[in-house]
Amino acid sequence: MTLAGMMVHCTASCRTGAIAAVLAASPAAAWAQGAAGDTPELPSPRTSETGGYEDPGTLVPVTKLRDAKLTPYAKPGLPQPSNDPHDLEGTYVNTFFVISPFTDVEGKAAPYTPEAQNIVWHRLNMSHIGTPVAEPGVLCRPPGLTRDMNEGTPFQIVQGRDKLVFLTEEGHSVRIVWMNAKHPKNVAPTYMGHSVGHWEGDTLVVDTVGFNDLTWIDYAGSPHSEKLHIVERIRKVDLGGPYKDLQAMITIEDQEYYTRPWTYLRTYRWRPDELVSEYNCEENMRPETLEGIVIEDPRVAGKQR
Repeated sequence: MTLAGMMVHCTASCRTGAIAAVLAASPAAAWAQGAAGDTPELPSPRTSETGGYEDPGTLVPVTKLRDAKLTPYAKPGLPQPSNDPHDLEGTYVNTFFVISPFTDVEGKAAPYTPEAQNIVWHRLNMSHIGTPVAEPGVLCRPPGLTRDMNEGTPFQIVQGRDKLVFLTEEGHSVRIVWMNAKHPKNVAPTYMGHSVGHWEGDTLVVDTVGFNDLTWIDYAGSPHSEKLHIVERIRKVDLGGPYKDLQAMITIEDQEYYTRPWTYLRTYRWRPDELVSEYNCEENMRPETLEGIVIEDPRVAGKQR
């Protein structure tokens, strides 16, 4: 079974272990398989004059890699989401669980700096040869904001007058968005950062800073520093289904690892039939689950080739 298949059939408490086990099992499984059963080849580590790998686009083999389409619409006849565009309360599920490096809204590779290119190539190569680097979620750490919003498990928005709370099944992450507030002057670095929000028309704008550098932007290993700044523009959209969807335009800014800000899109299905279930990551922290997985210091990853 491919990684995508395991993600569909695995219960919440075993998903992290399943990812770890599949990644450790074989180089081919680290990529999952395409419709034709092919496995993409990694780019050769050719360096440019700046010290980075020659073409950032070669780090994104999206023409062969198939990401897992996990989420259909809920069946018709269930409770409708609120007609109020400012009322986002409810349960949602990501339409696609993306395991390849994130691409921007035009499908182009993220604008990596040379050091970021090295880090991504190193982590992709480690998976390719069968010794994958442990992503933070495998170690039961908070996955980080971008990973949290990319999971294949449900998340729930609980909305109050002065805040919104995002409750995610995977890792049991909790993120509070403080409405019409400002960031503290000295934000202590955390896995999920500090989020403030406001409305611009029917769009919720969420600004988040104050990250540590211990999480990944995506499952492939795209890095970030403590300078990471994320802006989400979230709104309800009608895509022709029985229920309105939630869409987020997510902009990444981190001058240490990206040459310019870049934006990608995620869509979330209204799923009142789904529940944010119990998730027990610690259950999967067994030696046999982690066998073959490398735990690295993210601060030295860029120096590895």
